[in-house]
Amino acid sequence: MKRFLLVFIVTVTAMVMMTVGVLADTATVNGITWTYTVSGGEASIYAIPETTTGAITIPSSLGGYPVTRIGDYAFFVCDGLTSVTIPDSVTSIGDSAFYACSGLTSVTIPDSVTSIGDGGCCVCSG
Repeated sequence: MKRFLLVFIVTVTAMVMMTVGVLADTATVNGITWTYTVSGGEASIYAIPETTTGAITIPSSLGGYPVTRIGDYAFFVCDGLTSVTIPDSVTSIGDSAFYACSGLTSVTIPDSVTSIGDGGCCVCSG
């Protein structure tokens, strides 16, 4: 069921992006492939592989653009994550960004973050 929901969300997100003319790009940093979009010279993270494990640090830039936003459901069902460190470049975290990350025990959020969407760590049991 989780995989079906993930595929559904990714498909809908891709359709919306194509509709508004936004194309996602990817970059591999420290062995993690980050999916992101660029708007106004700023990067927004939209996904990482759900198989990502352990403690991760979100990069402060991707493709030469500063990472300023963590998108809705960006870390959806990343059960293997134990901690996430967010860089000072990030100013907003989308709805349910860490939804169903059952192993997540720590998220380091810098003072630069001024907006956190609904259900930021919804269904995180770690």
